[in-house]
Amino acid sequence: MEQIKEVFKVFDNLYNLRNDKVSYCKCVSKTTIDNCGTEGSQGDTNIITEVFHYQKDELDFHFKLVFNTDSYGEEEFLVSMSLVEPKTKNVTVYE
Repeated sequence: MEQIKEVFKVFDNLYNLRNDKVSYCKCVSKTTIDNCGTEGSQGDTNIITEVFHYQKDELDFHFKLVFNTDSYGEEEFLVSMSLVEPKTKNVTVYE
């Protein structure tokens, strides 16, 4: 139960989490789908997906936050939060 309380402390302040102010929780991936463009229409939203790696003491996991924006692309609000499994990809570089 104490571990769960510790994890939820991170979610208490999403600003600190998203601006790298939590040393044991780092953003490892960020993707923005720009549906608004330069002239967003009413009802259009951008989708921002961020994946974080939480590692402190015995706890080690990844989670994903998904945000939508208003049609201006300015105001963000949290849509979903989920635990995810990390994926690794091998890349061969030829010189």
